[in-house]
Amino acid sequence: ALVFLFSSLFESFMEENVGIELLFRTTVSTEQTVTDILNGTADVGFASMPTYSPTLSVVELFDDQLVLVTGNKHKLAGEKTVKLKDLEKEKWIIFERGSSIRRATDSFFKKANLVPEKSLESNDTYFVKMMIERGVGVSLLPAWAVSEEVKNGKLKRVNIESNDLKRSVAMVSLKGFQPAPTRKFIAYILSQKAKLQELATAL
Repeated sequence: ALVFLFSSLFESFMEENVGIELLFRTTVSTEQTVTDILNGTADVGFASMPTYSPTLSVVELFDDQLVLVTGNKHKLAGEKTVKLKDLEKEKWIIFERGSSIRRATDSFFKKANLVPEKSLESNDTYFVKMMIERGVGVSLLPAWAVSEEVKNGKLKRVNIESNDLKRSVAMVSLKGFQPAPTRKFIAYILSQKAKLQELATAL
């Protein structure tokens, strides 16, 4: 999901640095992102906190909020806020194990003492949103990831009472010497922290 948030910054960086080639790839989990950096497959990654290794530089970039997302015809779609008991019989579309959203979702279920009835699992944000729109189930997603669909009336965002579901996202790279293009990219992303936080909290 993070690629949607970073896309405009990546585009701007490439426009300003035409001699630097960026290669993008998505990973199925935070652990895979870290592994790719440690073994040299990737130079820079973006992952949810906490992430730690003695050989990694981990810099927090922004916080985002996870919200309940439903289709516009769902029984909870007209509610601004719902109670935990309202979610007990819902069918859930959840991300696969290892993803940062799945970790946050599992933590939420545990704290709320909810045993979710899963309708399906996927790591494809677009597919998850499409299934929600079709009424297959509900899900927890970053608020920014559904802002356009909410604005266009395709999906509904619902807050959960007494639950502040936040996630911290960091930039990860190897400590020590980095090639000049990598240093330039890292410096650019760090200069855009305020912009990233603004994008992440846009409703």
